Amino acid sequence: MNQINKSPSKSAKKATAKQRWREIEAIRDRYELMKELRDDDYSLEMDMEDLGL
Repeated sequence: MNQINKSPSKSAKKATAKQRWREIEAIRDRYELMKELRDDDYSLEMDMEDLGL
């Protein structure tokens, strides 16, 4: 009998992996921005939600 392969193709896996890395990099960028803002202004006590990040 013919067995159907239900796993995603290699190109779909690569696209998903790239999307995940883009999301991870965006999160890292947000945290880096928050760190820089805190370093520049010691009185800054904002959360990421306050800045819309």
